[in-house]
Amino acid sequence: MSHSFSGREITLAAGPYTATVLTVGAALGSLTHHGADLVLRSPVDEFSDAFLGKVLLPWPNRVAGGRYSWNGSVHQLPVNDVPNGAALHGLVAWTQWEVADVQPDAVTLTTFVAPRPGYEWPLEATAIYRLDPHRGLTIGIETVNVGRETAPYGVSVHPYVHLGDQGADGLELTLPAARVYATDAHLTPVASAPIDGTALDFRAPRPVGATVLDHAFAGLPEGTWTITVTDPASGLGVAITGDVGYAQVYTADAMGRTALAVEPMSCAPDAFNSGDGLVALAPGERHRFSCGLRALT
Repeated sequence: MSHSFSGREITLAAGPYTATVLTVGAALGSLTHHGADLVLRSPVDEFSDAFLGKVLLPWPNRVAGGRYSWNGSVHQLPVNDVPNGAALHGLVAWTQWEVADVQPDAVTLTTFVAPRPGYEWPLEATAIYRLDPHRGLTIGIETVNVGRETAPYGVSVHPYVHLGDQGADGLELTLPAARVYATDAHLTPVASAPIDGTALDFRAPRPVGATVLDHAFAGLPEGTWTITVTDPASGLGVAITGDVGYAQVYTADAMGRTALAVEPMSCAPDAFNSGDGLVALAPGERHRFSCGLRALT
């Protein structure tokens, strides 16, 4: 059997929407509405280290130094963000997920997170991608602790919004967050602060322009919230919905600002140390996460 860099590519369709899902990293490979791209496409036959569309668990974002304490023991994760000295984006982004079910408009993928040095708790994870002709794409992730001890846990996904020919600078962002995390020189969060009056306040829609974003936002509305990204030049737009407490927004500066990553997160960056939003997943307990992307018309 031959394999591409991204594993198997599965195509979904529903009404005006099409999507592809890649089995390596259970990644969103593409999403279109009436043929127009809503996210930056993931390359299938070449390596990309930008975590394009990937599922991020059992932690999203960074663990500072890869080091944390849990239940009285110190754990050391491999550091894969070498410039910032951090463990980045969990353990399954480069894992080949198994295809459990495929329908014309949906696919279910599963993986086993084996215990290992630095993270000693076994997990079973399921990712479900589903297209609806009216509601667009829903991404659901369910993870169960199949071990005997409580595990630290967090989850996110990593889509990069890409509309028309615009990079991040030409996009307009609406982000209903009341707080933002300041970071140190290694992008480790220091503390969250009110967003009022700062250059990072996008509660009213405005262009991203030259603003550099690689920040976690908190203080999102209770229940389901919506972040919108639009391209005034083409009239295209996308809504990202979620009901978790955090979202990371990144202007993809390392990629020439070609897109705008919007990542709903169940916890804050470095939650393994701060505890902000961190889930203590008990043996047998199941955690559910969902978010959505739909075109603005």
